[in-house]
Amino acid sequence: MGSKARISFSISLPIALRHNIIIKGANSRIELSVSPKSTAGKPLEKVVVNVIMPPEVSSVNVTTSLGKSTFDATTKTLVWDVGLLETRSYPSLKGTITLQSGCTQASAAPLVTVQFEFPKTLVSGLRVARLDLHAENYKPYKGVKYLTTSGKFEVRV
Repeated sequence: MGSKARISFSISLPIALRHNIIIKGANSRIELSVSPKSTAGKPLEKVVVNVIMPPEVSSVNVTTSLGKSTFDATTKTLVWDVGLLETRSYPSLKGTITLQSGCTQASAAPLVTVQFEFPKTLVSGLRVARLDLHAENYKPYKGVKYLTTSGKFEVRV
């Protein structure tokens, strides 16, 4: 028993991503940081940042202040699994990008996507005021479980 609602107005996301990605020659580097915003003191869960690198990238070497990161050279994808993002937490990822030999610049910008869950909260402002059940042989439990999931959103680099 679940339903989905779509809204057509702008919503302020409860997460911010700062990025500085330079892919040019030997000085190629990546710096990312995520931070919660407008969370009313509640943590964000299952925070994952994916960076799909251009085909000219051969390797990525990064360190993170929170969570773990992996780079898949086949799919050219850097995955940073932050996990739980507390309200006063500002984790960061920093490192270097190595291009294939003979390549001085990438043909395209990387694609950055962010996923997260925000339990017990609806950023849309929708609320269940009343639920009527008719002709039921049992007494239903009175309660509503709210969960905001990002699905996925892209960040333009």
